[in-house]
Amino acid sequence: MESAEEWREFRRECVMMQQYGVVSMPLAPPNPLIELRVPPLLLIKACALLQEVLHEEVLARQIATPAKYHRTLEEDINLLANSVGPLEPYRVELHQVRERRNQAAHTRSANHLWQQLHADIEVIESALIALGRAVRTPRLAIYYERKRIADSADLNIAMQFRELLGVVEDGRQVICFEWLHQVPRMTPAPSRSGA
Repeated sequence: MESAEEWREFRRECVMMQQYGVVSMPLAPPNPLIELRVPPLLLIKACALLQEVLHEEVLARQIATPAKYHRTLEEDINLLANSVGPLEPYRVELHQVRERRNQAAHTRSANHLWQQLHADIEVIESALIALGRAVRTPRLAIYYERKRIADSADLNIAMQFRELLGVVEDGRQVICFEWLHQVPRMTPAPSRSGA
């Protein structure tokens, strides 16, 4: 796994996911379903990336595993914290993140909000940096642009917009999604004349 680039891509996705309202309705209140369900899913993904890196580290460092070793996040955290000095300061916090991940994965009512997700991501990123598998994520910002374009030849289309959504990293565009938004024309009411 190219951990540094994969982690950075994940961080970019998180920024875009949190700003979903920019596109749909900038002034609308947050969607409660998205607010409750997306952060836990992102935490599960972050922990999956962490587990992959930690397991690669266990193999790369040829760390002796116990006879009853199972490839789990818990065991890999403990193995690396016991044998690799830089990870020891993150042991307790990583286990707390792991427990929140388990709760998010196995409990329907898991409430993992954006603020907690960001804190957990910071813990994971710090541990990855300590292992030399990531670098500090630069400043990320989202941008959104909507431009009206020429009217459609299709009489059923009232207006067309070109929409762009992306992420800027240290002032440089790194992700951009572009799509065409077509607003349907309202059909006229049927004529009341009997002719």
